[in-house]
Amino acid sequence: MKKTHLLLITLFIWLTLLMSACATGPRVTDAPGLAVDDTDVFVAYSTYIFSLDGANGSVNWAYPEKGSAAVVFYAPPLVTDDAIYIGDLANTFHKLDKTSGEEIWSYTGSQGFYLGQAAIYDGVVYAPNNDGNLYALDADNGSLLWTFKTGHYLWSQPQIANDTIFIGSMDHFAYAISLAGEEIWSSELAGAATGAPLLSEDGSMLFVGSLATGWSLWIQPRVTLSGHLRPIRVSGEPLLFPKVNWFSPIRLATSTSFRQKMAKVFGIQRSPARS
Repeated sequence: MKKTHLLLITLFIWLTLLMSACATGPRVTDAPGLAVDDTDVFVAYSTYIFSLDGANGSVNWAYPEKGSAAVVFYAPPLVTDDAIYIGDLANTFHKLDKTSGEEIWSYTGSQGFYLGQAAIYDGVVYAPNNDGNLYALDADNGSLLWTFKTGHYLWSQPQIANDTIFIGSMDHFAYAISLAGEEIWSSELAGAATGAPLLSEDGSMLFVGSLATGWSLWIQPRVTLSGHLRPIRVSGEPLLFPKVNWFSPIRLATSTSFRQKMAKVFGIQRSPARS
C-alpha cells in the first residue's frame, strides 16, 4: 500500500477518535464523511468540516470558525474544482469555497437533515434529504430549481447519466428522474435503499442494493435504464446478506463489489447470468 494511502487512513481514524471524544451536543458515532482530491482531504464530522493537507495532515481550514452544538455534519462532502457542497443535520445545505472554507451560499428550505452525498451536473446540485425530497439547487447562487418527492428518507447519492438522475429511497423504490424533476420510472425493491446505486460503465445497467424484510440485505442489481428489475442470483437463489444496515456497490476492473458495515466485501462478475 502506498504511503499516501496509509497516511489518509491514519488521519481518518485519528479524526474519528478525536472528534468523538471532544464533540458536544448531538453525537455522531459512525465514521465521518470523507472526500479527497489530488492534494487535500475533506472531513465532515460533528460540528466541523475540515480541509487537511493530504501530504502531512495539517489543517488548511475548518468550517464554521466556531462550532455549534445545534449544527452537526455527517454527509460526505461533494468536492469540485473550486467548491465544497455539503448538508448538515440542521436542515441547511452549504456551498463553501474550496481554498478558504468561507461560505458562498446556504439553502435553508428543506424540512429534514442531510445524510447523503450530493451530486452535481451541468451547473445544478442535487441534494438528497431526510424529508424524502431530492433538492435541485442552482450551483452558482443556491436558488431552488425543483424538488422531487419520494415516500421516505433519501440517504444515498444520486447518480447521473444520459440526462437522467437515478436514486434509491428508503421507501423501497429506485427512481429515474429527468433533469426537469419529472419521474421517468420507478422500480420496487425488496427493502429500503440506503447506499448509493452504481451505474455500469456504458450506462446501460444500474446496480442497486436494498434492506430486505427483517433488515436482511438483498442485492438487487440490474435495474436496467427502462426500470426492469432482476436480482443477482447465485446457484439459482437471490443473493442475501443477513442483518446489515448500510452498503454501496463499487465498480472494479472486471466485477462489481458490494461493501457493507460488517467489514465484508462481496465480489460479483460484471455480467451475471440472467434469471
